[in-house]
Amino acid sequence: PGVVLVFEERRGRRMVVDCCSRARMQGVIPGMVLSEAQALVGAAEAPRAGGAAGRVVVAKSSPDRVARALRRLGEWSLRFAPVVGIDGVDGLLLDIRGCERWMAARGGEAGLLDRIEASFRRRGFDARVAIADTVPAARAWCRHARGKGLGDPRILPAGHGIASLDGLPVEGLRLDPVILERLREIRVRSIGELRSLPRMTLPSRYGPAVLLELDRASGRVPVSIDRLQPPRRFAAERRFAGPVESRDVIELAVVELLEAVQEQLRRAGCGARMLRLRGVIPDAGEWTDSVEFARATRRPARLWTVLGPLVERLPLDGGIDAIRLEVPRRGRLRHRTGRMIAGVGSEPVDADREEDRASFADAIRARFGRDSVRRFDPAPSHVPEEQNRLSPIVAIEPAAVRWREAIVESGSVPGRRPDSWIDPPMPIDVEARDGVPDRIRIRGAELPVAEAAGPEPVGIPWWRFEAGMKRGMERGDVTVGRRTYWRARVEGGPALWMFHASVDGGWYLQGTWS
Repeated sequence: PGVVLVFEERRGRRMVVDCCSRARMQGVIPGMVLSEAQALVGAAEAPRAGGAAGRVVVAKSSPDRVARALRRLGEWSLRFAPVVGIDGVDGLLLDIRGCERWMAARGGEAGLLDRIEASFRRRGFDARVAIADTVPAARAWCRHARGKGLGDPRILPAGHGIASLDGLPVEGLRLDPVILERLREIRVRSIGELRSLPRMTLPSRYGPAVLLELDRASGRVPVSIDRLQPPRRFAAERRFAGPVESRDVIELAVVELLEAVQEQLRRAGCGARMLRLRGVIPDAGEWTDSVEFARATRRPARLWTVLGPLVERLPLDGGIDAIRLEVPRRGRLRHRTGRMIAGVGSEPVDADREEDRASFADAIRARFGRDSVRRFDPAPSHVPEEQNRLSPIVAIEPAAVRWREAIVESGSVPGRRPDSWIDPPMPIDVEARDGVPDRIRIRGAELPVAEAAGPEPVGIPWWRFEAGMKRGMERGDVTVGRRTYWRARVEGGPALWMFHASVDGGWYLQGTWS
């Protein structure tokens, strides 16, 4: 949909450090000032968009985040090769030695590269791939070959040696930028020109790194790959001799799987944050259901409490051939000491209270769904809907309650908010005298106003106003525009919190005070 520019700040200047191939074709290069890159992309996109500026997505670079993402991508790439390593900040190394029989049944080396490219493309990456005898040769061929070679341009034929790299630029070798600059001074542009220099003079002129890289590329010096370890998986599986339709048998099998998974979690010193149950149904594929935990746990009783409803929902009309229990997400358990003397201290510790609340929430969510248990999740905003936001419980933590109290005490909430919240707001009829509410009609009852305080103007932030008004008009949401709030106390009744909406000009009741 647009061009992505990734930048970082260097000495106070916003510099482009990476961009997609589409932007490179338009003249954007790494190291360019961000404003210049945006201008180039906008000028190139305007003719295609009928005179309007093209969509440019700008994101700040984070080296740590990129490194973590590359590591996760490397762990995912273990499906293509038994050994995978990280190559710099934007590359992966795959060792496919010993995989000849496996590749022969899947189209050989070219078939493997096709599968890798297609898989990366589905994940949103435009990857360049290459195969060679050595790691430096594969790296140079992948990054600098650009369609050279015989047959498949991605594959450097076996046995050709370093001579096949002679036409590639000298940047294909992992050399220090200072050495590359000194080589340019003597007009050494390619690897072939570097190899033509007297071998004995290279260490004295440019240091031992040049000769070492050449020997690594030729295979004289072996290169080791710092291999990634596959992510540890917590799972257990039970396969049956034939389709099983008895729910009692399934429950016993799940109990055995639960014991195995609980032992795996105990050895790792962590607890489950999510459980997933898979059942293989004959001629119908796979059935999957999962449940999340409010707190990490590995207590068997609590795990079975949330697994019971999943087993009850398992379709057994045609039986199942296998069942598998997985822990997709886990968390480190916080260790705490228990009471040294039994009976001392009548009040339970806070950790026990949190554990009980989490167990109750997990049991309800496992039975009625993820959104069945919600809590206040306030945001530091003046908009009432954001101050009273309800979100599904992800973790039982008292920090959210303290955060809400801190928001109210800090004065960021103008005035005292009602005790009862009405969502969505209730339409009412209001008669005003000189702009002040005088009489209110709610569900056929007419209530005179004894005292009114206001007005308090409230509106969504200006940067969301135009889009919010459009959505509000389309779906009839009166809370997206500007509102004027009043606190009105009716005779013989509670105080009402109501507002006049600018979207449709109506009055709405949104809360009451006890």
